[in-house]
Amino acid sequence: MTKAPFTGIEPHISTIDMVSRINPLFEKHIQARIFNLKTSTTMRNLNPSGMMDSAYFVGRNEILSWINTRLHLNLSRVEEAASGAAQCQMMDMTHPGVVPMHKVNFNAKTEYDMIQNYKVLQDVFSKLKIDKHVEVNRLVKGRPLDNLEFLQWLKRYCDSVTGGMMNENYNPVERRITTRKREYLTKEIAELKLSVDLLEKERDFYFTKLRDIEILCQTPEVENLPMSVAIKKILYASDAKDSKLAEAQEDARLNIEPGVTHVLVTGGACYIGSHASLRLLKESYRVTIVILQELFPEPGRLQFIYADLGDSKVVNKIFAENAFDDVMHFAAVAYVGESTAEPLRYYHNITSNTLVVLEWHHKLCSLKSRQKLQDMMKTLTNV
Repeated sequence: MTKAPFTGIEPHISTIDMVSRINPLFEKHIQARIFNLKTSTTMRNLNPSGMMDSAYFVGRNEILSWINTRLHLNLSRVEEAASGAAQCQMMDMTHPGVVPMHKVNFNAKTEYDMIQNYKVLQDVFSKLKIDKHVEVNRLVKGRPLDNLEFLQWLKRYCDSVTGGMMNENYNPVERRITTRKREYLTKEIAELKLSVDLLEKERDFYFTKLRDIEILCQTPEVENLPMSVAIKKILYASDAKDSKLAEAQEDARLNIEPGVTHVLVTGGACYIGSHASLRLLKESYRVTIVILQELFPEPGRLQFIYADLGDSKVVNKIFAENAFDDVMHFAAVAYVGESTAEPLRYYHNITSNTLVVLEWHHKLCSLKSRQKLQDMMKTLTNV
């Protein structure tokens, strides 16, 4: 059978089959070109215009000039716009009031902050029904080609909306300053809140310590010790300007003088009380005398408290403000024998309730040299 001549036109044979008959090696070359074309078309977002659109032939210098002129910026490289802030403001200029500029971070340095800007931009696209997918992960890397391509698309879109005209009523610097000021104030508020939290924690910390000290000073076993009395004087000072520190230090010094035992003498201005006080002073004791009237000055280790022993509240206050190691009770001269032999019986007759207070405090006191005082009492009885 004679074979029909090849005409080059066979409808049921593909172009690749026809070419492969002529040169089988050329088939692979054509298939590779078709694959590359399909891949390139898939990777490029052609909405609203394809890669062959003239917008994608805009150079870097023109893009940078477009951004710097309209937004009053000073970008020198397209990758400097990788943060997404310039894109957000360009959309704000194109569609005033649509972009929440207070959410745009012009100082974004980290990928996290940049992604937040692109989220704002993507929300604006969704609000305006712009079908444009933003390759955020590629843009935040700062790759020049990726950022250039996106800016080329953005320029084409903005020009299509504005006709390439600049919005003369838009003040980009003011918009950025307002946004930055809000960011600054927001940051300052956050820092102040943190500072307040730290101060409150510090306040609670020291308040707890002071409260613990107060509870310790109120413990019955130590509340009348000199140091406890001095500390409470500071704690309970009502006037913050009037420091009680010096007064408390002096009280503590007088009450905790090394080698000195503090004795309270009642009725000390009378005969036997005076002799007892002098004897105590000679023996290096510190003496406090409770008497009704002011009669003498207070030299050295001799202290006078002018009070009425018939008032139990006053007596309690005296013991609260002083730390005594022991109490010696004396009556008037006419009752010397009675008061020295049974010092508390006399107070049954003249002070009623005060006796209970004195007796109680007497039992609480713990004199280091009690035996020495007892010997002194015997000596005084024989005077």
